Amino acid sequence: MAYYMVKPEVAGRLGEGTVLDHSTHPPRVERLEYEIVGWTGDDLMTGFPSYVITDHLAGKLRGAGLSGFDLRDVRITFSPEGEDALRVMGFSDFPAVKWFYVTGQAERDDFGLTPRGRLVVSGNGLTGLRQGRLDQARIEEYDPEIHK
Repeated sequence: MAYYMVKPEVAGRLGEGTVLDHSTHPPRVERLEYEIVGWTGDDLMTGFPSYVITDHLAGKLRGAGLSGFDLRDVRITFSPEGEDALRVMGFSDFPAVKWFYVTGQAERDDFGLTPRGRLVVSGNGLTGLRQGRLDQARIEEYDPEIHK
């Protein structure tokens, strides 16, 4: 089965309200606040080591019965640059989102993480993601020797 490395749009960063457990690498996020600094409209976003997904795309993935993720609450905030970026891009508001909490293992589940926290998806997972907008995402075939 083919797997793919997905590098989503970096639309923001961890906000001040994020709680991290630094006893692991990458650090484990216990509570997520995602601060938008510049969003171009993609349905999947990242701010290392976390992922955020629009409710629209999350519903598609849930409906497809894909494995390796949970949807959790996330607090969204906006930097002044993020507010400006929304206006410049012509968005009247930011969509409802969830924390896309990856629980799976790379090359086993539809969504998994490498030991370095990189997102790896199965062919079915990629089909699910492509039901949303991923214009800024970089997608390439996963090679465990290269993408550690």
